[in-house]
Amino acid sequence: MFDARAETGSPTEEDTVTTAPLRTPLTAAVASVDPSYPPGRRPLGITVPGLAFVPVSESLWRVSSTNGDVLGHIERRVAASGERFAARLLIGGGTRSMPLGEFWSAHDAAECFH
Repeated sequence: MFDARAETGSPTEEDTVTTAPLRTPLTAAVASVDPSYPPGRRPLGITVPGLAFVPVSESLWRVSSTNGDVLGHIERRVAASGERFAARLLIGGGTRSMPLGEFWSAHDAAECFH
């Protein structure tokens, strides 16, 4: 596999992954209807049976089962290739996490927790 950093010594635009605020029409509509969400913490905007999503920050959501057990997190990331959603599973009593993968949609990332 070709690594652009090996040739240039610095990360390429594709290597750079940053988090960015979630600004979609759906979350804007929900935020304007439900003022109980403070600025910077908006709903994920999806529904998956058996799972609940609690906003932790502008681009991070805690994933819990409907009985309250925290399962992990979904993080929105923006790179040159577009928006991605990374899923992380909590292990070891919630002190460590394990990556489950990156997905093109929040719904696909949430399905990992089933």
